[in-house]
Amino acid sequence: MDSFSRFTLPQHPELLEAFDEIYDSFVYKALKSSEDGRYFINKIVEKRSALEKCILIDDSINNCKIFKKIGGQSYNTKNETQALKVLDKILFEVRG
Repeated sequence: MDSFSRFTLPQHPELLEAFDEIYDSFVYKALKSSEDGRYFINKIVEKRSALEKCILIDDSINNCKIFKKIGGQSYNTKNETQALKVLDKILFEVRG
């Protein structure tokens, strides 16, 4: 969502502290669905991470399906409220 970087992150700066990096395709001007998830794989390799440790929160069900197909965990959200609920769930799980 283009609204994530414009509205959600400025209102919730703790998200930037909670995650190593947040990729927003609107900001990066790259389609996540291209080449069966090549965007995801390139970013994960760049960060020297493992796909199974990565989470995608996206408003596109297609992007979520692709990410899950290549081995990641995904959450399809349609608005800021849903995205924040998912983030709360993830933070709760991380903090134990």
